[in-house]
Amino acid sequence: MKFHQGRICCLKYGRWLLTALTLLCIARIFIIYSTLSKITSKQKSPSWLNYLPPESGLHLGDRGARNPREIDLADLDHVELKKKPEGGGVVVKQNVGTYDSNGSESHEHQLFQEMRSSYLPQPSFDFQSWSRRNETAYLFLHVGKAAGSTIYCMLTLPRIDENLEQNFWCPGLMDKAKETKRKNPIPPLYSQKYGQRLHMTKITHMELKYPYDVFLVGLRNPLSRFLSAYEYEKKIGNKWVQKTYPIFKRCFPNSVSAQNFLLNLGGNEANTVDHRMNMTSYCRKIAVDVTKGLVSSYKSHMTYNYQFYEDQFLTAINSTNEHIVSAGHVVAIRSEHLNEDFKNLEIFLRNGEVAVVPNNAKQDTITNIAMNVHKNGTLESILPNPLRVLCRVLCKEIQAYKRFLFRAENLNEEMIIDSIQNLKKYCPMETIKVQEVCEEISSLT
Repeated sequence: MKFHQGRICCLKYGRWLLTALTLLCIARIFIIYSTLSKITSKQKSPSWLNYLPPESGLHLGDRGARNPREIDLADLDHVELKKKPEGGGVVVKQNVGTYDSNGSESHEHQLFQEMRSSYLPQPSFDFQSWSRRNETAYLFLHVGKAAGSTIYCMLTLPRIDENLEQNFWCPGLMDKAKETKRKNPIPPLYSQKYGQRLHMTKITHMELKYPYDVFLVGLRNPLSRFLSAYEYEKKIGNKWVQKTYPIFKRCFPNSVSAQNFLLNLGGNEANTVDHRMNMTSYCRKIAVDVTKGLVSSYKSHMTYNYQFYEDQFLTAINSTNEHIVSAGHVVAIRSEHLNEDFKNLEIFLRNGEVAVVPNNAKQDTITNIAMNVHKNGTLESILPNPLRVLCRVLCKEIQAYKRFLFRAENLNEEMIIDSIQNLKKYCPMETIKVQEVCEEISSLT
């Protein structure tokens, strides 16, 4: 009897023990799974600020201070840093693959290096030391219809400075930016270096506040930028632009599409389907002059083009103004790659090295708020022949765009080639080389 009771007792407690061990195993499996999930999630979408190596004591004076932040060095595995070559200079990526189906990589690479060296100032510049000095700032060359307003908001919003007219340029974003700043008091370094903005005015008309030896420029495919400017300035709400050159509206009413305008620009009357346009040679010449940005009285983004801002840049670096350092170093943000280029610029200023940031990297909140990426959707809707006409008329503008690309010290070879290949898609005659002479076109009749 006692033996039977003891057996029952052993079986009873044995079941409890087995149940307890089973639950313990399940709990350990859950803990391991949760840990692995966090690691995997972190690897898939790391915060782009975590790409930056640990800093300590970085002080930006009156423009704000950066608190030390713990950085997980494992996240640096997601960024490909390009080490500086011996003797300094700009960091470029060497192996970028074949640039076109017919050319050789070595030839294209050599040509790239020739163009690059032609437009980079010497001696090389220490951006890392520059970014840590309190008295330094960059001048923003705000090229219209190249994501300029978006870039401006991304540059300035973390600072929340009413003197920057952010309520006007960044409507609806101020409250969100203030909330973001409260949650994350570490603003990106590039925003702390914003000095002033040059937009649709000559640099000689500005009162410069900082010693500018660095210029930041927003870039966009010149064809896409032109079409965006044309459509923007044909809107009813932009009559102030139209009033500065009324003859343009009389030749080309607001209802004329960009494609029909380009057909008329080419002087091909047989292909022109919009009879609301004036088909005289006089209006055709006006179309060419406006497209080329030659009508100074027309306060249009077509007038204030890359050539205009390049002239202001060259005027600045060749001036005797005490606020301009003669070398003139350029960094750029491409509107087709806003997210990646901003992250690249942040890393470049802190490390002095170009980083290849993964396209799927997680955006910070401010970038998410201000992001308004400009794709080439407008170009896709235009027929090839009108686009080729636009390529011919904008030849000098395209060369100015390429010169800015080669000057941009935060862009490596792969990034610059990508932008030129995007241009070549619509302008097959364009190559890596900057053309010294363009065909003179007064009217294409």
